[in-house]
Amino acid sequence: MMAANSESESAQSKWDRLSAKWLQRFRISPTCAESWLGAAVSEDGVWGVGCKRCKAAGVVNVAFADFKVRTVAGLQAINFKAHENNLHHRTAAAKYGVGSCINDVAGINAAPTADEFNVVVDAVNEGKATCSSRKQAKMTWCLSEAIKSIDQRFIGESTAVSLFRDERNGRLAIRFRAVTADLRTHCGTLGQQRDFGTGARNITLASHEVMKRACSRFAGAPDEQNISSTPFVKKKLLRHLENTAVAITVDSANDELLSAEMMRSPVLSGLQMKVTPNLRFVVRDKPHASRRLTSRPWGADEVLNEIIVMFCRGRGSVARLVQNSVEVRRVFVGFVKTTKGAVKTVVANMRAAGHRFESMQKPLGRSCFHIHACIKTALHIMRARTDDSSKRAKAWLSWINSEKCLLAAMMADASDQSLQFTRILDNEQMDPAILASEVHSYVASITTLFGDQAKCLTVFGYTSVMLETLRTPVIWQIGNVTHSVGLSGGVPDATIQRCLDRMRSWVLLATAIVASEFPSFESGPDANADIHLERIAIVSGLEANALKAQWQDIFPRARMIAAQRKDAPQDANKDAWRTALSRINSHRITAKCHPTDVLRAALRQYLAFGVSTSGVEQAFSKGAWSFTNRRLRSHATTEEFCLKASLDLPHHDKQAVVGLARRVWAACYGAPRTATRPRIDKGVKRSRDIGEDGQVASEFSFLRKRRKAATEASRNAPRSDLGAAAVMMPANQPLSWGEKHTRELAFQRKKLHSRKVQAAAENSLLPAEDSMALHAEADNAHAAMVRAQRARERAEVRQTADAEGLTSAEVLQKIQNKTAYVDVAAPSPGLHQALGVNSLQQVLSQALADVFVVDQPGQADVTAKIRLASALRGAYLVSPEFMISGHGLALKMHAVSCTPREIFISRNCALHNPQFCRFFHRSLNATTGSRWTLHAGNPARLQALKARWRGQPARLWALVRNNEVGDQAL
Repeated sequence: MMAANSESESAQSKWDRLSAKWLQRFRISPTCAESWLGAAVSEDGVWGVGCKRCKAAGVVNVAFADFKVRTVAGLQAINFKAHENNLHHRTAAAKYGVGSCINDVAGINAAPTADEFNVVVDAVNEGKATCSSRKQAKMTWCLSEAIKSIDQRFIGESTAVSLFRDERNGRLAIRFRAVTADLRTHCGTLGQQRDFGTGARNITLASHEVMKRACSRFAGAPDEQNISSTPFVKKKLLRHLENTAVAITVDSANDELLSAEMMRSPVLSGLQMKVTPNLRFVVRDKPHASRRLTSRPWGADEVLNEIIVMFCRGRGSVARLVQNSVEVRRVFVGFVKTTKGAVKTVVANMRAAGHRFESMQKPLGRSCFHIHACIKTALHIMRARTDDSSKRAKAWLSWINSEKCLLAAMMADASDQSLQFTRILDNEQMDPAILASEVHSYVASITTLFGDQAKCLTVFGYTSVMLETLRTPVIWQIGNVTHSVGLSGGVPDATIQRCLDRMRSWVLLATAIVASEFPSFESGPDANADIHLERIAIVSGLEANALKAQWQDIFPRARMIAAQRKDAPQDANKDAWRTALSRINSHRITAKCHPTDVLRAALRQYLAFGVSTSGVEQAFSKGAWSFTNRRLRSHATTEEFCLKASLDLPHHDKQAVVGLARRVWAACYGAPRTATRPRIDKGVKRSRDIGEDGQVASEFSFLRKRRKAATEASRNAPRSDLGAAAVMMPANQPLSWGEKHTRELAFQRKKLHSRKVQAAAENSLLPAEDSMALHAEADNAHAAMVRAQRARERAEVRQTADAEGLTSAEVLQKIQNKTAYVDVAAPSPGLHQALGVNSLQQVLSQALADVFVVDQPGQADVTAKIRLASALRGAYLVSPEFMISGHGLALKMHAVSCTPREIFISRNCALHNPQFCRFFHRSLNATTGSRWTLHAGNPARLQALKARWRGQPARLWALVRNNEVGDQAL
C-alpha cells in the first residue's frame, strides 16, 4: 500500500507539471474549451487520472472510467490518444452530447446562432426547402442529428419497442414507439431506405439498415469527408433495439408478412441471425382491414358493384365527368345553386383516390344529395358536347332509375359508417384496449341500419334524404324513350324491400369480414376481464394469477383517475394507468402493500402495442409535401435527414433541439459564414366560420348529424356473435344472396382459420381454443414458407446468372470435347487451331453437332438446318472470333426437345420430304435427354393421340403437307 501511494504521489507530481498541456490538447471536441481528461480521488480513496465522459456514461472495466490511471508510465500522451480513439469513449461522448461542456465558449462561437437555427426550424415546419445552400443543408442535418440523439436516449432506456413499417414508391419507412421501465413512451421516425429492391428478403435487409443508421452518430452528414467527428454505429444500442423489438405492424401484403417472419426466423431470411429475436407479434394494419368491409362485399355483388362504378368509379359516372372537366364543374355548380338539395353549401369536388376504396364515399355521397343536379348536368353534357363524354352521359341517363338511386343512398350510409370506423382506427396512437368496443359498435350500427329494424329509412342520413328527394320526380327523353327518377307518391315498398334485401347480404358479408379481420383472439370480444388477462399472460410469458390479482387491485384506482379528467383524450386509458402506478410506487410502504411488477410488465407491452401503420402513411404524405417530387433526385441520405427533421421536429421542444444541433455543429464543422441579411416572412390565417340555423349548413354538419343519429339508433342494439358463427352460411339467406356471396363467405371462413393457425403459432390462444392440429398446421405453414423462400432464392440465382451470362473462359470450358460444325464463309487456319486447342471434334452433319461456328450467330443468314438442329439439341452458336480470341459472340440455345411432345408425321409428308425426316430423326436420336416421340403414317394413330391428349392439346404436334390441312381423316 505504501508503494502504491508512493507511485501515485510520483504520478501526481507529473500530472501537476504537464496537466495544463494535456488538458489543452485532449478536449471534448476541437471547438470545446473543456477537456475530457481529469484527476480525482477514486472510490478506493487513491488519487488517479481518468475520463469524465466515460465516468458519466457508466463505462465499466476501463481504467480511465474508474480514474485508476495512477502510474508514471500510464500518464503519457500516447495513452490518452489511444483512449480518445476508443469506441467506448466515442460512444460515451455521443450519448451525453457532443460539446456539452460547461465552458463551451469556443463551441458556441463556432456554431451558427440560435436565431439562425430558428429560421431553419421555421422553414422546416412550413414545408420549405432547407438545402438550397451548403450551410442550410448542414444545419438541417444537425437538427435531425439532434432529434436522433433524443431518440437514442429513449431507445437505450426502453424495455419494449414496436416498429411500424410501410413502403411506397420504392421507399421503405419505419417508425417506432419505445416504452421505458417507468412507462414513458416516445415515438419517432426510425429512418427510411430508398431503392431497396423487391421481395421479403430485401425488405428485411433494408429494415436492418434503417435500424443501424438509427443507432449511429454523424452518419450521412453533408460534406461528410471533411467533418471532425468520425461516423460510427452504437453497437450496444443496436443490439438493445434488436432485442427489445416485441411487435411490428405492417399491411397484409405477402412480402411484408414474410419479411416480418424473416426478422424473427434466421431459417427463412438466410441471414444466420435473428434481426429481432424477441419479436412476438406481427400485427396486420387494422385500417387496411377495415377498408375491406366495403370493397370485398361490394365486389361480390354485381348490382352493388355496378352502382359504385356508375356513380363514382367508372369513366361514365357523372362524378368523374364533373371532376375531370372545369367546364362541366361550372355547369354542375350552377345546377346545384338552382336546385333544392339537402345541403346549402355548394359542393363540386368529386375527387377520390383510386387505391383508397373508402374515399369513394365522397363522390358517392355527394352524388346522392345532389342527384337532381347530377341528372341535369348529364342532360347538358349529352346535348351540348360532341366528344365521348356525350355518349357516356347518355348511357348514364339510360341506366339511372329510382331503385338505383335509393340503393346508392343506402350504400352511401353504409360507406360513411365504414369510413367512420376506418378513421377511428386510422391513428398511430389508437388505443388497442378500445378496439373490441369499436368493432362491436360498428357491427351494431350496420345491423340496426339495414337489419330487421331498417332504421336507415327513418333516421337522418343519405337514405332518408333520398326517400324525400325521390318524392319530386324528374323526367327526361332520350330518343323515343322516356326516363324518370322519383314518384310523387314516394318510392314503392317493394322497391325499398329489394334494396334492403341486397344491403342485408352486405351486412352478412361485412360481419364475416369483421370476424376474420378482427378475430376474437386479437380484439377480445368477451366482456370477461379474466379471459383477457389470461390471454395477455400467456402471450407475454407472465404468471396469470399474479397478473389478475394486481390488475384487480390497481384497476379501480386507474378508472377513478380516468373519470376525474374533464377532457377525454385518446390516450386517457394509458395516462390513467401511468398515473396510478406512479402514485402507488411513490412511497415504499404503498409499493410494498400493492405490488405491480407483473402488471407493469404487461402494461409495457400494452403501451408499445400498435394496430395501425397510419403514422408511416401520414409521414409519406407529409414528406411528399415537405420534400417535393422536384427534390427526389437528391441523395438518399439527404432525403432521409430532411424527412427526419420535418416529421419529428414539431413534436420536440424547439429550443432544446436547437441547443443540441449547435453542439453537433460544433463537433463536426468549423465556424460558419455570417448571413448577409435576415429573412422576412409574413403569413395570415383565414378564419373559417360554420353556422347552423336549423337547416344543415354544410356537408360537415350533415355528416355529424347523420353519424349522431346512427349512433343513437344503435345504442341499445344487442352484441353480435363475431366468432366462428359469423362466417357460417346464414340460415335465412336474403333473396339477393348469390354464388359470389357464398364464395366470399367461404373465403372469409378460410381466412379466419388461417389467422387462428397463426395465433396458435404465436401462443396467443387459450387452452380451450388451442389444439394439436392447429400447431401441426402452423408447422406445415412455416415449412412451406421455408421451401417457398428457398425456391425464390434459387430462382433469383438463376435470374442473376441469366442476366450476367458467362465469361468467354467459362463458355470455352463448357464446349470442350464436344462435336462442332463449321459453316463459315472463309475459315482461317487460326480457327482450325482453336478447334483443336479446345478439343472440339469437327463433324460433317449438322444433326450431330453440339457447337456451330457461324459468321453471325443468331442472325437470319444462319441456315435453316442449323437453326433447327441448334433449337432441337440446345447447341452453342459461336462466331469464329470467339473461338480464336474469346472476344466474339456466343449463344446457348435451350433444347426444345427436352419438353415432352408427341410428333406425328403424315405418310404424304414423309414421302415428299425424306431428307428433312431423316435429318429430324437423326437430330433427335443424337440429343441426350430428348423427350420427343415420333409417330409416322397411320391416321388412326393420330386420332388415338388426339383422344389421349385432349386435355393437353399442346402436347401433340402434327407435320403435314398444305393440302392435308383440311383432311377430315387427319
